Amino acid sequence: MNRVFIIIIGIIFLLIIFPLWYWYDSYNDINTLLKGHEPFAIRLAFIDDSKKDDDDSLSFLSQVIIFPKQKRIMLYCVSTKAHYDGDLLSAMEPSSAIKFKKYTGLSNRKYIHVKASSGARLLDLFGGVTVFFEKPVFFEDSEYQYPISTHQLPGGQVFEYILANLSRKNNQDLKDNPQANLYRQESMILNMFWQRNKLRSQLENNFYALSDELKLLITSMIDTNFSLKELDSFFHYIMDGDVHLSALEMPLEFIKSNGRKVLNIKSKRAGRHFRDKVTQAKISWRKPDESYSVQILNGTHLRGLGRRVKFSLQNLSPRVIDVDNYEPKPLLKTMILERSGSTFIAKQLIELMRLDRNVVSFYRQASDIDVTFLVGNDFNKNRFQKR
Repeated sequence: MNRVFIIIIGIIFLLIIFPLWYWYDSYNDINTLLKGHEPFAIRLAFIDDSKKDDDDSLSFLSQVIIFPKQKRIMLYCVSTKAHYDGDLLSAMEPSSAIKFKKYTGLSNRKYIHVKASSGARLLDLFGGVTVFFEKPVFFEDSEYQYPISTHQLPGGQVFEYILANLSRKNNQDLKDNPQANLYRQESMILNMFWQRNKLRSQLENNFYALSDELKLLITSMIDTNFSLKELDSFFHYIMDGDVHLSALEMPLEFIKSNGRKVLNIKSKRAGRHFRDKVTQAKISWRKPDESYSVQILNGTHLRGLGRRVKFSLQNLSPRVIDVDNYEPKPLLKTMILERSGSTFIAKQLIELMRLDRNVVSFYRQASDIDVTFLVGNDFNKNRFQKR
């Protein structure tokens, strides 16, 4: 009798439970999802573990939406300084902080959570991040200050930049902008993604080319439910030069709570905001739009150079909406500051102007200006002509 019962249970497992388990595993398998046509989502979170006397806090939270067929990745980010259902997001666990599906219609298939100390060590393995600061940046209680210049930031400084609070020495409008910290975080992630070609050259585009010890070290630095095989597939996908990243913020509003003004997620608008942006993005993916807005700032002592660059650019199609001087002068090296949060726009512009990738830095802002072109002493106006 017992043997018959065991046989029946085994048959049930083989016919019902095992197929269900196999279906669920395949349903969430990154390798399968990346070969498909439907968008899927991953949760990305950064945890601030830098304060020795305090509990870890949630410093960055985003749903990473991947459109495999279109080779596009969109970050739908939320400021952890905001409240959700009455609770401060920074004090919550990433898994329970916010239900992105309510706004995007997508559940998180996988997750990647990175503590600041581990993320800093991980970035140090791959050479840090290069960033251009157009204005001096100062942080409260910081060991570092950032004058106007191009900076090569090691991992520790990258995460300080992501986590720290701006001091009053900075532009007051930026300081008081409720999305200011989030813009700064998005900017650094966009810079890291843009500079992934450095990582690709170091790893020869093959995650499995790493030694077993280094693979284990890397995976020990993040909290994730990816398998090693899935990480390899995901790594290969994002290393593709045709894959592009963009950033979008969840809308916020100030509300009164217990007699004080607090920042809150604008829930009624968040879903519509996401759907509208995705609709617009899909149209541009099918037919690339080169009518993005450009600001030209002349950082040289050559009078009229900004206007000459404007004329050349307008013949090539971008909308030049502002021409002015850049201070302080002289700016030795030409730079492109991408403000809209799109690596695709940055790629369009450098190809149009025949410039190198290393002139691009991302400085996310809510602005009518998509890109600021800083004309430096090294700029050759004959480099780009109408083709």
